[in-house]
Parts: sequence; structure tokens; C-alpha cells
Amino acid sequence: AEIGLINDIAPAGELDRRVDALVAKLAAGSPSAIRRGKQAIFAMEVMAFNEAIAFAEAQIALASRAPDAEEGLKAFNEKRKPRWAVAAEEE
Repeated sequence: AEIGLINDIAPAGELDRRVDALVAKLAAGSPSAIRRGKQAIFAMEVMAFNEAIAFAEAQIALASRAPDAEEGLKAFNEKRKPRWAVAAEEE
């Protein structure tokens, strides 16, 4: 906690509630952005550090131009929940 590796500590009685809140927050995110992020993390596991950083930067740039990024920004500005596009295989 002192060096920033831990961002939350839950008493045992609150653990389930906190996990549920985190899962709900993740589930509210863009499915395509989450999928792209998972794929990037898996790909970066076998890369050298500098290569992984460059790859991550490229993936972030691509994600920022995706339709869900535009929808997320628009929803934020309009103070509403985003309406994420759902890929055909997820329907």
C-alpha cells in the first residue's frame, strides 16, 4: 500500500460487496475495449519490455479511434450511459 501496489483493502465482511461492485464496473465497460485489452495483455506477455510498451501504445491509439471510444465520449458529454456496439458473435 505504501508504494502504490494496493489501491483498496476490504474487511472480510465487505469483500463480496466490493468484488460485486468491481465486477459491475468492469461489465459496464465497452466489450470491444475489454476484449482488445485482454488480447493485448496476452500478446505482451512474450514481448521484451520496450516492444511491449510500443505495442501497448499502438493498441491504445487504435482503440481511441474505435466506434466505442466515440460513443463513450459522446455518452460522457451527454451525461448518459453509453450504448456499446455488440459484435455479432456476442449477440
